[in-house]
Amino acid sequence: MPRACSTRGLFVDLATSPLTGGSSSSPLNITSAAQLNQGIEKIYGAAASQVEAQYPSTDATAPQVFIDLVTDYAFRCPTRDLARTTMAQGTKTYYLYSYEIGKAWHSFELVPLFNVSVLGLLGATTPSKGFQSDMLGYWTQFAATGNPNAAKSGGAPMWPAYDAASDQYMQLLDSPPVANAHLSQAQCDFWDSFTPPAAM
Repeated sequence: MPRACSTRGLFVDLATSPLTGGSSSSPLNITSAAQLNQGIEKIYGAAASQVEAQYPSTDATAPQVFIDLVTDYAFRCPTRDLARTTMAQGTKTYYLYSYEIGKAWHSFELVPLFNVSVLGLLGATTPSKGFQSDMLGYWTQFAATGNPNAAKSGGAPMWPAYDAASDQYMQLLDSPPVANAHLSQAQCDFWDSFTPPAAM
């Protein structure tokens, strides 16, 4: 989706502004490899074998493989694509992250930034005070300067700017966050080259 939007020029106004983007994972109820493969075959039809080869599973691993597939397809890989596409169109800096605390459903990354305790009712984990402080520092600094790294960061790890060659991102763990690289690289490369069936 980001590639389609950007080729229509919707990101022209953002091209020179620093950006940040990231993803979280979404646990859903898959209990066996057969159930997972049945879902893949229903969604991807004639291309299902390609997806199953990229996301092999056993009954023991099927629930996590499904989470990984959905996270990669719907959140993580489109976010990487957005980073690459906007940078190719002139965005000077992009800061990529992966929020990995607790169940980490979509929107749970808001917990350390805002008073959204209602997300706890859905299973969100409240991070440590140290992590919350780091996140508030990163986001405040980014809002003020376009760079999440303060001159005096108080010990928070430096958040690397993204580029396609190094493929770096900030792995938001509690605690501390860790600069890392190649988040789901093989899977995102697969989705970049994947051609869905016409009926999809």
